[in-house]
Amino acid sequence: MRNINIIAMAGMGKRFKKKKISILKPLYQIKKKPIFYYATKSLPSSYSNLFVCKINDLKKFKLSNVIKIYFKKFKIYRLKKKTQGQAITCQIASKDILNNTNVTFGSCDYSYSFNKKKFKSLIKNNDLVIFVNKPGSHNLTYPNQYGWVKSDKKKKNIKN
Repeated sequence: MRNINIIAMAGMGKRFKKKKISILKPLYQIKKKPIFYYATKSLPSSYSNLFVCKINDLKKFKLSNVIKIYFKKFKIYRLKKKTQGQAITCQIASKDILNNTNVTFGSCDYSYSFNKKKFKSLIKNNDLVIFVNKPGSHNLTYPNQYGWVKSDKKKKNIKN
């Protein structure tokens, strides 16, 4: 079964604008590479990466050229307008994904660390695998900047 990663890069960048940072968040540099590079590389290995970007950002920041520097197999899904959030953005972009394809959704500004062997086992036996982590001090200080889930006492089942 093929794997594909969908990486949301279509946010409004409100926090960057508030701090008067003019660079697009996915292009913010860490160790001379943009953060979207590290976020994408932290996801499960994939056949291809699908980057979801706003049309205006693609033009203004020449995102296609930057993506080409770091990834050989990729596709760009172009959004004409703002969505209601990252989950909706990824859902819109996933409409053309073929059946029998594992899809991992990721953000352009968040890296994941996971046990690859355990992940392969989980993905074989489940329709859905969700990466979550315990909140840190930044998450708790700014709770509205993150998505949250609850689990049962055994921490095996996600609850709404």
